[in-house]
Amino acid sequence: MPVLSHVLFDLNGTLVDPSAMAEPLGGGAGARRLVQASLDEAATAGMVESLTGSYRPFSELLRAAVRSRLEAHDLEDALDGVMDQARRMPPFPDSGPAVALLAESGISAGVLTNSETDAARALLRDGLDRLDPVIGSDRAGAFKPDPRLYGHAVQEVGATPEEVLLISAHWWDVIGAKRSGLSAAWVARRGPRLEHGPEPDVGGDDLMAVVHALGAGQTTG
Repeated sequence: MPVLSHVLFDLNGTLVDPSAMAEPLGGGAGARRLVQASLDEAATAGMVESLTGSYRPFSELLRAAVRSRLEAHDLEDALDGVMDQARRMPPFPDSGPAVALLAESGISAGVLTNSETDAARALLRDGLDRLDPVIGSDRAGAFKPDPRLYGHAVQEVGATPEEVLLISAHWWDVIGAKRSGLSAAWVARRGPRLEHGPEPDVGGDDLMAVVHALGAGQTTG
């Protein structure tokens, strides 16, 4: 893997925990599955938008996906509560320490997300507010894994694609990054990765394992 100048984190499901969106629905396993299905559907809708030459904010796509799932279960009254929690998703416990370790190691780290830039910034707390730049899909008018968004990110950080690594919990995001010339790391937030397409350069069960695999925190004697 080439020498890295920048690390970019995916946001939803990688740095922040979407399970908080299930709290207005009771927070049980069924509610968490509904939330995850909604997020997956919104991501798919974003891909369709990009493929068909259109763009809508991810927040709109997510609200439409959540509404559809809730209506199917006669839970539409919970829509506003679920979406409010989407704007409050907390960091995973390992996110802050992983970001801090990268900073201590002198590795620049930011965010590359399908969310809008301002919405993404609002979620960066508990140690994540040091991440810079924050690049949302609105910057390129396209959603990952569209090469336009990865290309825009590379230009914004002022590096070559080979010098930039994306960390993501989404297999399609890893493939998109790799096929756009970036390096990529896989974090197994949702279990095994779909074994399709280019392999990630590194991987781990959590973010601390991933950043250690990148060499962060290592000392030389």
